Order: sequence, then structure tokens, then C-alpha cells
Amino acid sequence: MKKALALLTLLAACVSAPTEVSSDRIDDQLLGLEARLDQERWEPDPSRLQTLQAQARSIASSALLNRDQRLRTHFLLADLAKLQQDRQQLAEQHRFLLAVGNQHPQTLIVSSWLDAANALSILQGAPPPANSHPRLQWELGLLLAKANRHAEAVAAYDQALAGLPEIWRQKGRLTRDTSWNLRHTNVTGSDLNRLATIALPTLNQFYLAVREETPNATALRFETQEPLTRARLAEWVLHYVAEKRNNPDLRNRQSRRIRSRPNPASPIPDVSLEAPYFDAVLFCVERDILPLPDGRNFQPDTRVSGSEAVRLVQRVMKDF
Repeated sequence: MKKALALLTLLAACVSAPTEVSSDRIDDQLLGLEARLDQERWEPDPSRLQTLQAQARSIASSALLNRDQRLRTHFLLADLAKLQQDRQQLAEQHRFLLAVGNQHPQTLIVSSWLDAANALSILQGAPPPANSHPRLQWELGLLLAKANRHAEAVAAYDQALAGLPEIWRQKGRLTRDTSWNLRHTNVTGSDLNRLATIALPTLNQFYLAVREETPNATALRFETQEPLTRARLAEWVLHYVAEKRNNPDLRNRQSRRIRSRPNPASPIPDVSLEAPYFDAVLFCVERDILPLPDGRNFQPDTRVSGSEAVRLVQRVMKDF
């Protein structure tokens, strides 16, 4: 009898062992696919997305998936569908997620993707502990930034990046920093919103973004692919103020004042008195519109980010 029981125990162990091994292998496969998707999402390649999708579908067909694995697999497929702009596939994965857990963070995220009108309220209404899920916080940050609620967006991004893989901190830093730069502004207009998301815009992109926002200063046209620098931004500021005040004398008042002194010299070492942007730079420095980064030099050729440019445009339009 004892031998029979021992044999049955051994047989039971042999039957259950493959299930445990298979479950562990599914976890490993999911971790691998999630890591590859995190690499792919920032610059997606259609063929590689299709490969990931086929592998995820193969996992989804397994009868050995536990609840957590099923949620992860169908969210992975939903994430892929979103990157592929396949709304039908996104809706299909949403149905699977709803059946597994309608208050799970992954389910709520996909719900927000499918219901743009109510997306913000869906994520803000997430119950604990779903509301602290890193990916849900990232998606919430994107929606808050889109609504120009940048201070709240920064808080959501920071909570998300603390729990997301390292590649999110590397690739998502610009998204977070854009909201940080704009946290005290109220970005308006689709053109300015687009400019804010550009890391280092060109003069043409800057001109196109601000021309509808500055009806009193449309003559200064930057329609080239040159980079937007601190010197160019200073030129726009002086032009805008002179136009708005209908005071062309402002354009060279600074250089005339300096040249009227004995032994005239520029007070800013890296901007000569003969520089075409000298008046603009001194105008901005004296009014703390564009301060000296190191307390001495202006760094006229340093490139300006889109969010920095938007922040300055809004300040100048408000103050002048």
C-alpha cells in the first residue's frame, strides 16, 4: 500500500511539474516581450511590431496562463495595437481585459485609449491600488499635459518614472521636462502646443508657431531651417516689443547708449557691440527676460528647446 501511495505521489509530481515549468517560462517570455516593446515604442518599426504581436498571440493561446499573465498578455497586445493604430484590435483586447478585471490598471488604461472624451476622468477615477500603477500614472501625465495642467503632469510623470524600467527614464525624460518647463504657463493654441513638444526647434518652426499668437509682430519672419538659438529668440523679443509699442527707436537704443560712453565696450563678453543681435540681447538681459546662464556670458549660439521658447513667448506677451 505504501509503495502504491509513493508511486501515485511520484506520478502526480511528474504531471504537475511541466505546468509549473511552463508557467515560469511564460513569465520569462512575457518579460522578454515587454522589454522588447519598451525598446520599440519610441521609434516603432512595423515589421518588428508584427513579430512581437505574433509572439504575444502565441502566448495568449496558452491554456496555462494565470490571471496576472492573461492581463499582461492582453495588455501587451493592446499596447501593440495602439502603436499600430489598429482600433479594432484594441477594442478586441479591451474585451478580454474587461473579462479578466475591469478595475485593473491595464484595463483602465485601454479604456482611456478607447474613450478619448472621458480618458482623463477614467484614469483619475482609478481606485487604489490601481491609481498608483506606474504605467497608469504615465498615461495620466500625458493627458494632464495635453490639458495644459503641466504641474500635475510633472507629479504624475515623476511617480511613473520611479517605477517604470530604465529605458522609460532615458527616453521619457524629454516628455517630463517639457511639462516641467511649462508648469507655470498656460499654453494655448495648437501651434504653440506643437512647438512645446519639439526638443530643439528650427527658426521656421518657431515662426510658424508664434505668428498667430503675435498679431502685432508679424514682420520678423524666420522661415529657415536654422536652429532656434538664444540670440535669435532675443531678436524676436525686441522685435515684438518694438512693434507692439510702435517704437522703432527701441531697436538700437541699447547700442546708442553704450556707444555714447568713453571707450565704449560691450558689457557682455561673448556678445560684441558690433553683433547684429547686440541690442536685442542687452534688452533681454537688462529686463531679465533671457538672463546670463553663468552670470557673465549670454551664450548666444546655445539652442533653445520648444518648451523654453513657449514659456518666453507667453511671458513677453503678458508683460509687454
